[in-house]
Amino acid sequence: MRLRLVERLASSNVGVFGEQSRGAARVTALPEWRGELGITVSSTLNPYIQRSEILITLEGRLAEARMAQRTIVLAFPDENVSVEAALLEQEAPHTCAAVWDHLPSTGFARHGIYSGSEIYALWEQPFMVLPENATSDVAPGDIAYYFERAGEQYGFPEDLSEICWFYDRDARPSMPTGPVEVNVFARMIGDPTPFFQVCHRMRVEGQKRFRVSRGDDTAG
Repeated sequence: MRLRLVERLASSNVGVFGEQSRGAARVTALPEWRGELGITVSSTLNPYIQRSEILITLEGRLAEARMAQRTIVLAFPDENVSVEAALLEQEAPHTCAAVWDHLPSTGFARHGIYSGSEIYALWEQPFMVLPENATSDVAPGDIAYYFERAGEQYGFPEDLSEICWFYDRDARPSMPTGPVEVNVFARMIGDPTPFFQVCHRMRVEGQKRFRVSRGDDTAG
């Protein structure tokens, strides 16, 4: 919410700058916006502030908000395609923390058999997280964690720990016995179209090398 607010204010003067006076601008943003951004202006003593000062403040708060938002990167190295995703740390704090501690992870991504437009990959080092922000109602761009204990279902003799993501509206995470709930812990940002195109091709092309890493990790 804070990041969206700052981006809105930084990209538009509407609601921020009111009447002009000798190179200064009267701050007409809502009081709670000024407080959120750390802009302290007395509406009675000094309602005017230099426009450049406000812009500098907005840019600084925007940078701080972006730094505070941790991201991960999903990549198909052989396709030279990747997508960035923002962690949903308020909705799934324990899952985000566990995932962050197990990055980077490499392996092969495969198309889901039972789940429609889903791609999944096993974690290089399996780990368990209790259900959190768990749902089977997912949307394109959602990224989730799934765990199943060994032997709970026929055909899965070992613990199953995977990352999965969804690239079209027909996706519904499922196992052979029916829909299952997954911990949605991240959401893709930016334009995922090139990444989704590779996912769609995997229906016929099969598995592909995959890597998931921290957003600040630029290693191969």
